[in-house]
Amino acid sequence: MRRFPRLFVALCLCGLVALAMPRLASAEPFILDPDAVVEPSIAINAASGTGPSLNGTSVLDGVVRILIDLGNDHIYGNAGDSSCSGSLLMNGFSILTAGHCVDDMIALGLSAQVGFFGTTTQLFTTTTALLFPGYSGIANDPRDLALLQLPAEVAGVARYDIYRDTDEEGQAVTLAGYGRPGNGTGLTGAPSGSRRVVNNVVDGFWGFGPTSPFFGMTSLAFDFDNPGFAPAIDPFGLCYGMPQAGVTGEGMTAPGDSGGALFINGLIAGVHSWGSTSGAICGDTYGGLNSSWGEFAGDTRVSQFADWIDANAPQPVPEPATLALLGTGLIGLRHARRRRA
Repeated sequence: MRRFPRLFVALCLCGLVALAMPRLASAEPFILDPDAVVEPSIAINAASGTGPSLNGTSVLDGVVRILIDLGNDHIYGNAGDSSCSGSLLMNGFSILTAGHCVDDMIALGLSAQVGFFGTTTQLFTTTTALLFPGYSGIANDPRDLALLQLPAEVAGVARYDIYRDTDEEGQAVTLAGYGRPGNGTGLTGAPSGSRRVVNNVVDGFWGFGPTSPFFGMTSLAFDFDNPGFAPAIDPFGLCYGMPQAGVTGEGMTAPGDSGGALFINGLIAGVHSWGSTSGAICGDTYGGLNSSWGEFAGDTRVSQFADWIDANAPQPVPEPATLALLGTGLIGLRHARRRRA
């Protein structure tokens, strides 16, 4: 992003040995150093695992790529343009994404191209975006959430509802997005732009200290364990005293995945927001923030914002003919009840 040159999170490929995932000892949020955190985007590798099915299928064509024309030249994908991800909600025209993906778009009056890549490619251009109220633009703001409104309803692709429970901790999740791929030791050098998917587990919640402007808020937290689940590459265990084990096909977020979805049982529970590394002291020996083993990330916790999403991504209004049929049915029911009385 323009204002945060280092911001990204990446989803890296990695097949892992399946182990049981222990829950944190306490449900209380743990506190991170905000200075160690940067924003993310998510890249996932299809070879790293497919995760649980979504809405009864393994289809992820409702997860979209978002390109922001920062040069305002109406040519999407040029060098310097912003690349993010998002997910189509149940109404068929609202895209849930991260606030940091669209704040510059809103401030500068720019447009976004939203791409669906399934059996066919569908591209939509929109200038309509809505930030969650109060979002600050600070890299680890737990209110990092936004909606893009498309000019028309999208047909023939998957749509997703949101996760509304607050029991995310310890849940197996699927991460999806259009970010850059990696191999566990860092990014591979390949560009973003391909939809990828990996697995992980919500290890706990990012919390914020009493001096933080975000005190009392939480984000979903997960780390990137290596294939052997070596204790030497376990940031939560080494630096926070909360040892964690990984899951088969585990991955991490990367550049281009910001705004993508963290799914629990096919429902959007998180929006990729930021990632962090504490370096070798916490098990990351792979040269900085590059979506490698030993890093960790935070996603916007969707369950906290369900009311705002419902209010601003309404279900489609039934067609007049449908309303007339519904009215006729209700009248018939009323008459039937009178007769039975």
